[in-house]
Amino acid sequence: MNEQYKYSAEELGRTVMHHIASLDRRRRRFLNEELVGLGLSGPMPTFLLTLERSPGVSQDFIAEQLRIDKSGIARLARELEELGYIRRELSSDNRRMYRLFLTEAGERALPVIRSRLALWRETVMAGISSDKQTEMVQLLSQMVENSTKL
Repeated sequence: MNEQYKYSAEELGRTVMHHIASLDRRRRRFLNEELVGLGLSGPMPTFLLTLERSPGVSQDFIAEQLRIDKSGIARLARELEELGYIRRELSSDNRRMYRLFLTEAGERALPVIRSRLALWRETVMAGISSDKQTEMVQLLSQMVENSTKL
């Protein structure tokens, strides 16, 4: 890409969002293809990684973290439970709330998920220096922060 090219404000916004959306779609497609043997697709791998970091959380917590509606999370939890990756336990202090935990099968899936994510990261970051990667994260973080002002 020619670095001398100057984008108009409209072109810049559209181009940035196009690239972010394109990377997100490609990453999801890649993970779906790589994890098909485990029966995992869509937000399921992220769901499992979230449970690893926060065992025993509620479905509401997962919904907030993944930014998925509560009914979608309930469906995902049922699917992951049927696949044997998680178990749901009724909360002792709120009989309407489920606490979520990884099963042994869920624990065994994590290294596979992480290895596929590492391959994705290594591939998309190839040729980009550590300093540029850090700068990119800082810029995207600033964009997210700026978006909260609307």
